[in-house]
Amino acid sequence: MTRIKTMNESRCSTVVFTGILVAFIAGLWIGYKRRPTFFKKYKVVFWITLMLLFLMGYETGSNAELFESLPRIGWWALVIAVSGVAGGFLFVFLFEQAMKKRKSL
Repeated sequence: MTRIKTMNESRCSTVVFTGILVAFIAGLWIGYKRRPTFFKKYKVVFWITLMLLFLMGYETGSNAELFESLPRIGWWALVIAVSGVAGGFLFVFLFEQAMKKRKSL
């Protein structure tokens, strides 16, 4: 049975999505205007990864239905969370390797 979101929950989801979208567009704009001089590459990757992990945790914690069913879900919740984190780190690593190869050409 699905639960209907309250107006407050819908607003919270909209605010979070809008915040992510604004941060993404601001990052694109800053990156375009001040390409290599504004940030050092590794600092940006580190902070983006931390922001991603924070938002994943926030969304999981704010979903009451998911949070209440965590004992029933058991190890699958841990597997999914660890897979998401590992996938994020793997993507960043592969992306950096591709950028290094591209610059060397």
